[in-house]
Amino acid sequence: QTFLRWRATPGRILGDGVPLADLIQHAYGASPFAFDNRLAPSLAQFRVSVVASDPTHAAARAMLRDALANAFALDARLELRPMDVVVLRRRSGGDAALFRRADLARPPFDGMASWTGIHVSGVGMDFVVGSLESYAFRTVVVDETGLDGSYDVDLTWTPRDSRSTEAALERAGFEVVRERRNVPVLVVEPNGSGR
Repeated sequence: QTFLRWRATPGRILGDGVPLADLIQHAYGASPFAFDNRLAPSLAQFRVSVVASDPTHAAARAMLRDALANAFALDARLELRPMDVVVLRRRSGGDAALFRRADLARPPFDGMASWTGIHVSGVGMDFVVGSLESYAFRTVVVDETGLDGSYDVDLTWTPRDSRSTEAALERAGFEVVRERRNVPVLVVEPNGSGR
């Protein structure tokens, strides 16, 4: 069974049965829609356990980046490319229906995201954005909400219907704008392959 977990325990990344491309995206915080993987295709899956002395997500990700670069002799860089994106903002005068988690007894990540919505507790906007990219819009989502912290999220939409997703977000107090922007794309290639 494939899993990759890091948010629930700052400074730790645990994974089993994870493809290399997923590990790289996670290590660099890259959207799968802003990722140019130039490594040879592989069906290999990996088990990973990272414990950083500094108990932060940033420290754990930095350790994973170093380990991947050394183990797989890869180079990674960011390259700006024009792309059609979805921009998420708080609607002026709107009251966003993402609330800071009031019940601390409820475990974070209790729930799930799927093709029909996001129903989960104690998550940050990075989880919301990643879920919208993967299950709703199938492109990069830019977070301009200014929201930080942990939220309980309860959004439902019709699968594969972006208008339904937009309507659900608007009811929750958000504005969805489609724009063409220069997006930093993570380019990964074998070490020394040239640029």
